[in-house]
Amino acid sequence: MHIYNSFTVFVLMGNYKEHWALGFLIAFITVSILHFVFFISVTIDILFWCIASIFIFSILPDIDHKHSKASFFLHFSLIIMAADIFFKIFPLNFSSILIIIWIVGLELYHWKYATNDWKHRQFPHTFTFGLLNSLIFFIITRSWIAFLVAVLTFCSHILLDYGNNIEEVIKRDKAFWNILK
Repeated sequence: MHIYNSFTVFVLMGNYKEHWALGFLIAFITVSILHFVFFISVTIDILFWCIASIFIFSILPDIDHKHSKASFFLHFSLIIMAADIFFKIFPLNFSSILIIIWIVGLELYHWKYATNDWKHRQFPHTFTFGLLNSLIFFIITRSWIAFLVAVLTFCSHILLDYGNNIEEVIKRDKAFWNILK
């Protein structure tokens, strides 16, 4: 990241720390505006889910790279989930079942499509992927504020990676929707 004349210019392919930092900045601004301008109450629960969404969604597009932090945390989540099923730590309810399906689905995608090179930017680097995962997150958290933060931090990752070449992302989105026709 370079700063010129009070404007921030992002270098393509930021690392996970830059993605998290930008995610925290965007989330802070978003939650502050909602609270101080629109007088929307922000509880501790909402803040927890907002922070969780920052950590998840600001690096989620890199789930298709074998050695990314997103891949590491995905594998770690799978281990925690397996331990939970074995030791019955958390109650089994709709949200926990949805979390299990979500993590297993991401893991299956990762095993099939993850690569080691810079060409890893496939479907997870689309707005469609971000919106679908944000909707799942909304169903789990039931917080539209956390959903908004998830969408914005996901988009910040895409913008940081692609910079001025956002047409590439739109092209990938269109290709996905053409497959479904």
